[in-house]
Amino acid sequence: MAQGATPETIEVIATHSLAGFWKIQLPAGIPISIPLVMRGTLSGDEAFCRMEEAGDEMMARCLPWNGNGTATLDDGRLHIAWGVAVFRFVIDAPILTATAFVGTYRLKVMGDSHDAPTPASGRKLAPSANVPDVPGQGPALLARLKDIATGAVAPDDATRKNFGMRFGGPPATTAAALQGLGPPVQAIYLGASTPPEIPPPPPGAKPDDRNNARFRFFRAGFSVYDVEFVGGQQRLCGVHTADAGKVNVLCV
Repeated sequence: MAQGATPETIEVIATHSLAGFWKIQLPAGIPISIPLVMRGTLSGDEAFCRMEEAGDEMMARCLPWNGNGTATLDDGRLHIAWGVAVFRFVIDAPILTATAFVGTYRLKVMGDSHDAPTPASGRKLAPSANVPDVPGQGPALLARLKDIATGAVAPDDATRKNFGMRFGGPPATTAAALQGLGPPVQAIYLGASTPPEIPPPPPGAKPDDRNNARFRFFRAGFSVYDVEFVGGQQRLCGVHTADAGKVNVLCV
């Protein structure tokens, strides 16, 4: 090292440092072709995830997919995967800090890899009670969770479709499981989902053609909160208010 040069600082990232809430941007453009099932280009989307330790790896519990993925660190690279062996979404990224990453987003189908043309990116969120509740859905979310905790409303997990399809592992926290967490203490606004980016259909495609390029994982828009329960546990909760005024809640 030259005299007077400043030593390079390298941050060593430990797996446990990834724990917390993340917002991950998933780019559009992955080509997909499964005979007799679908053919086209996948839409882009964004995911809100709660990373938590599970042995030597992390669980990535995310909305809108409301399923469990895994996250591992290996030689300075972050690997996140959702799905099953024959159909899974993967992010592979060098990670230089514990609060952000940029890397490859791909779909693996039957052993074949299909990469998005642009990178995926993620940033760790820092919940703060001082952040305004922009959509104002916090009170409705807390009221719904209190009703679940006291048994005032029957467990209803049929609204899962409002938050997208499920990929990987057990389903998101069910209403019955939420009862065991006790009443909520506070809900901190983290952000809102945006409509998925939908690629245009190919020439000649019909609107109801299952093989057109407008394939995506249908879901409604929702607001996302960090909810703390009386026992100190936290959950990432999405809230969606249907046209009829019904409050749909899903926590991971």
